[in-house]
Amino acid sequence: MGKLFVLVLGVTLTGAASAGAQTYPVRPITIVVPFPPGGPTDAVVRILGERMRVSLGQPLVVEYVSGAAGSLGVGRVARATPMAIRC
Repeated sequence: MGKLFVLVLGVTLTGAASAGAQTYPVRPITIVVPFPPGGPTDAVVRILGERMRVSLGQPLVVEYVSGAAGSLGVGRVARATPMAIRC
């Protein structure tokens, strides 16, 4: 169970710059899970993802990028394009 929270539950926001009239976030939220589906990590992501979807009002996309003891998923999050946020 300790390794469960060592995982990177990368929440990456995809998209470009947001306009002043739009609410944050403006695009679907991608959650990167560096372990295969069907385990305890999957259950946690599904529960948290549903709560996030309801509270944020945005669709969520869950990507399972397993392999290399989680390094592939961590690499995907590290190379993700950041979202520009304007206040």
